Formats: sequence, C-alpha cells, structure tokens
Amino acid sequence: MACSLSNTSDDGYATASALVLCLAIALLCTAMTARSLEFLKLARTDLERSRRQAALDGAQFQAAVEMVRSGVAGPYHWGFSTDAGLVDVIAEPESNKLKLEAASALSEGILSALGVADPAAFRLRANAAAATATPMADLDPSPQWRACGPSVVSPLGQQDTYRFVVREKPGPSPNPASWHIGETWRVRVATPDGWSDDRIVRFTGDARRPAAVVMRVLKKDGGKGGSCDEVLGRLFGS
Repeated sequence: MACSLSNTSDDGYATASALVLCLAIALLCTAMTARSLEFLKLARTDLERSRRQAALDGAQFQAAVEMVRSGVAGPYHWGFSTDAGLVDVIAEPESNKLKLEAASALSEGILSALGVADPAAFRLRANAAAATATPMADLDPSPQWRACGPSVVSPLGQQDTYRFVVREKPGPSPNPASWHIGETWRVRVATPDGWSDDRIVRFTGDARRPAAVVMRVLKKDGGKGGSCDEVLGRLFGS
C-alpha cells in the first residue's frame, strides 16, 4: 500500500491520520510476515519428522525381521544401511532388566556412574513411574542416564539384580530361530545425525507383522546408540 502526505495547509489532521494508518499497516504486515515464517519453520520441522519417521519405520521392520530369523538368542547390537543412512540398532529383552522397585534400590555409586546427580529425586521418580507410565529415559535428565538407563531398568523388568550380557549380531547359528513369540523387547534404532526411534515391542509370530508396538519415542537427541556397552559391561558385567 502506498501512503502519500498532502502539502496543503488545511489538511494537516488528515496527513497525521494517514501517517498513523501507514505505520499501523506496516506493523501488521511485519507481524503477519513473522507469523508466516514461524508457520513455515514448523511445517518444515513436521515434514522432516515425518520423513524420518517413515524411514525409521522401515528400519524397525528390518530389525524385527532379522531378530525373528536369528539363531543367536540375543541381546543384539548391530547396524545396517537404510533410507536414513547407516543405523545403529540395540535390541534387548525387557524381562532381563531390573524391576522399578529394584532400580530405586541401586547404590549411589552405580547411579552416579550412570549420570544420576540426585539419587533421592531419581528414587522418587522410579517409585512413581509404574503409575505414571514414565519412559525410563525420563527418570533422570542426564545424557548418560538417558542413553544407558533404559537398558538397565524397565517397568516390564522381572529381575532384582541386573547382569550385562554382551550383545551380538543376529544371524545364523546351530540353534533354530526362536521367533521370540510373545516376548517383549526394547528395540532402539539410531541414525548418525542423532535421530532415534526407541520402541518397546511384543513379537507376534506373524512374518508380515513380526512386532507389535507397545510404546514408541521418536526424537532427535544426538545419541548414536552404541556408547553404553562399555559402561554397562564395566558396572554390571559378570
């Protein structure tokens, strides 16, 4: 919109009004532009998330297929190439992890090694986690716990003590494939640029849909998935 100011001596009031109107319209246009840019940014973020979700859906399916066909019993740690790039996969049975009650009883030394700075607050969150359906990564905000803690503790855990078992790559062995029917596992797929698809799944025995999702967390957190093996082996190895 073009704004012009008259030079006649008898319309000064009209000139001031036009100036105010032009300024108001300019401010409105600026605000609308900023809002449009924000919507565009959100749309691009949603598009990227959807693209990653689709690619990681495929990676999760491939991981489940390799697991059910494996003669190696697991737990597993391996990688393969996908549309999202070379992904790192960790898969571990939930039943082998600590119960929440046992997690709240971990020593301060173990909790500190897992990155927990406030053991008292951690124990309160662990005791409340079953009722609130809190993801295990959210029991403590430290990067070390968020990366490694869900490998130790689970609301579906059945153990009073935790023992780290060296993870292997799924594949052929003298044992037949078990298909893990009815078992509940955590399967975490991570990309090199920090996206992760962290799921609790139950294996179905159906080749077309080998794993049903119980819980899923899709996020970009910078973790690449494979950094906990040494930590857990040192703290909980036999």
